[in-house]
Amino acid sequence: MQGGGAERSVLTLGQGFHELGYDVHILRFKSKVAYELNDDITYHQLDLNDYNSIPTKSLRYWYFAKVLDRYVLKEIGTPILTLANLDKADMVLRHSSLPNIAHVIRNTISKKIELFRSQGKKQMIKD
Repeated sequence: MQGGGAERSVLTLGQGFHELGYDVHILRFKSKVAYELNDDITYHQLDLNDYNSIPTKSLRYWYFAKVLDRYVLKEIGTPILTLANLDKADMVLRHSSLPNIAHVIRNTISKKIELFRSQGKKQMIKD
């Protein structure tokens, strides 16, 4: 849970789901924490860096997804919903067998401005 906006939104979504009555678990792939963590949410850590010896990213993400699946099913149970909220989580969870995975896609205004400048006004209007 480093200091970016995506991490903040994970915590906000988690709190919202908790307030709706759900049992919320957040899996972290790194140990660094930059935010105050909510006591109403259960946090887990599986360190993706432990698998850096696997030679290619695609194989590493595939293998880590299998490790993650086993961990979740054993330690948490079958999830109702799993959200992939950051790039690495997205890459890992695309190989997961967990049910009901949703990939949260974000964009920054700076990327839209860059697209606008590079492709012109007409292309932006079509998007």
